[in-house]
Amino acid sequence: MHEKMRDLIESILLLFHLSITDQLTGIYNRTYFNEKIEKEMKIAEQKNQPITAMMLDIDHFKSINDTCGHLCGDAVLAKCAKIITNSLRNQDIAFRFGGDEFYVLMPNTAIDEAFVAAERLRTNIEHSRIGQDIPVTASIGIAERISVESPDHWFKRLDQALYKAKIKSGNQVAG
Repeated sequence: MHEKMRDLIESILLLFHLSITDQLTGIYNRTYFNEKIEKEMKIAEQKNQPITAMMLDIDHFKSINDTCGHLCGDAVLAKCAKIITNSLRNQDIAFRFGGDEFYVLMPNTAIDEAFVAAERLRTNIEHSRIGQDIPVTASIGIAERISVESPDHWFKRLDQALYKAKIKSGNQVAG
């Protein structure tokens, strides 16, 4: 009986892990992001702490897929996810938002500190050798949440910051 119970618990834990994790990159997925952002915003409000987010988009990702193939594109996504998680602090939470977009939630972090972290991350991606002679860069937008701002409004400001980074020819950080 104990063995069946243990197997059931292991199966439930595995299913939970699969439900919140992006299979390609191994980082959290958008579904878990939607749950986590609400919790982190409440914590920031209760503790009166800043919370900042960054959105990262791989520059010219479509041309990587078109030139090298989708398997190569998948390898680029997986490697970028690894660089993201290795570049962040323990308290930061990385998500694959969809396609070639990644999102990082930075609890108890003001915009200035987030800008330094985003620039470090951008540089780490630029200097990494992903694949065979494929130059990979990323554009990053950052936005600190304004007190009592809705997640949708915060996300819109973050999206505008990412657009500003991309419009400057990419490989930029903008806030």
